[in-house]
Amino acid sequence: MYKKKLLTAVVGAMISLFSASSAFAGWVSDGTIWYYQENGANKTGWVQDNGSWYYMNADGKMATGFIQDGYNTYYLDLASGAMLTGWQQIDGKWYFFSPENGGAMLRKTTTPDGYFVNATGVWVPDQEIKNSSTKSSSTSSTYSVKKQKTKTTSADDEDVNNNKSVSLDDDALSEYADEVIDLINEVREDHGVAPLSDNSILMDIAQERAEEIVENYSHYNSDGSKAYVEMMKDYGYNYSECAENITKGNTSPEAAVKAWVGSAGHKKNLLNKTFKETGVGVVEVKGKLYWVQVFGTRSHSKKSASADSDDNSVELSYGIDYDSLDSDYAFY
Repeated sequence: MYKKKLLTAVVGAMISLFSASSAFAGWVSDGTIWYYQENGANKTGWVQDNGSWYYMNADGKMATGFIQDGYNTYYLDLASGAMLTGWQQIDGKWYFFSPENGGAMLRKTTTPDGYFVNATGVWVPDQEIKNSSTKSSSTSSTYSVKKQKTKTTSADDEDVNNNKSVSLDDDALSEYADEVIDLINEVREDHGVAPLSDNSILMDIAQERAEEIVENYSHYNSDGSKAYVEMMKDYGYNYSECAENITKGNTSPEAAVKAWVGSAGHKKNLLNKTFKETGVGVVEVKGKLYWVQVFGTRSHSKKSASADSDDNSVELSYGIDYDSLDSDYAFY
């Protein structure tokens, strides 16, 4: 009887130990990389631990720095991996990660304390709405968040109507972007092509690209990669085909669209039947407007063109006097 009781106790202890082991949830490390395990398996996606949020990549490794989760951008502490909120100075630039929005970075809006952040989330001092406090560090004028590209400006680029200047607020520029889409869709419909749908991700990409071409009027980064293609990858926009049109100096949506329609290559982009979605960005710098329209068709296959190639991308820039062109489309 004693032996039977002892055996029962031992078996019970082993079961309890096994249950406790299988129910383990916590951090483990191989010495350099941290993982979060639950029931013996690495967790992926968002994990909350001791009141802080962490993000575990698809391979289970803890992420740090900027991450993109769907449409939203977050920033994870480089040392601890914990998600940071509020104002954060990163590489000399200020960003605001909204606690009210789950830690997502604000873009192209005014922060709760009255500062304007552009389409890449960077605080723009000269567009400040309310000077409620002073930040302790200067802000770089480079616009790319993730890649910190080096930008160059070509001396051969010629501005359209470079003797004209405009001054517009952000609401007016946003309306200009919407007007471009409406006008492009009028052109498409007049040519028997289905209208494009505006896409929020492509709108953000186009706005960021418009800010980039102020300094580097080109479709390419300094390393030779296509800037808008890399941006689509960064934003998680999986495309089967994509394209970009750019122009500068045009003083109205009608003028910008007229310039593109008056150029055979640009017109081919905007009338392309395979494109289903679009985004338009407009910025004004020292009285000059810079315009970008990106086009895309989402990939529905597991392997998308944006994942490993930019062979299905085309781009066209525009920088000559559009008034000298004969256009086959008129605005009424």
